Amino acid sequence: MQALDRTLLFVLAFLSMLAVTPLFAGSSERTAEATVIAIVQATPQTATNVINTDHTVTGTATDSISGNPLVGYDMTFNVLTGPNTGATGGGLTDVNGQVTFTYTGSGGVGDDSIEVCVSFAPPARTGRPALGLPPLDCDTVTKTWTAPTPTATATSVPTATAIAATTTPTPTPVPSPTTTPAQLPITGSADGGSSLPWVILGLAALAALTLLAGATLLKRAR
Repeated sequence: MQALDRTLLFVLAFLSMLAVTPLFAGSSERTAEATVIAIVQATPQTATNVINTDHTVTGTATDSISGNPLVGYDMTFNVLTGPNTGATGGGLTDVNGQVTFTYTGSGGVGDDSIEVCVSFAPPARTGRPALGLPPLDCDTVTKTWTAPTPTATATSVPTATAIAATTTPTPTPVPSPTTTPAQLPITGSADGGSSLPWVILGLAALAALTLLAGATLLKRAR
């Protein structure tokens, strides 16, 4: 009877140990996680873009002791102040400990202050109970939104009107007046000048006619 009681007590003690072990294991795991000191670095630290374009922020979470990336941790992005206040995003860190967040600067001109924080993953993603701890680490970056540069309006250049060239008619050359050769002066005149040349010419003509007539008669006589 005593041996049976001892056996029963031993079995109950063994079952109790099996039931309590997961609780200690879970507590040990959460304690180990709570000792992790994370560092978050967001990039780019500053940037300037024209409004209504996209901007991307990348957060990187690493272990402050080992420098290794923290994989599977919850990272959140929040635009705390600026024209796009209220824009949010986030996700679980990848194998490089990174998460990216892209949003559109549709709120107008100004500076956005973007906070990037990392914490343990929520229960819905890990299946473990929430620790209720604040973020492990946060970093803040600034984004400046500017107005687009106004497009210069091209000034139309008036079209030049072609002016027809005026042709000046070539004047018709005026013929030069015909120069009449000067007449040779006549020797002698009726006012008592010498008439000897005319007398000689008359005698010569008479002699020539006389010779011609004589030659004609002689030829007939033969």
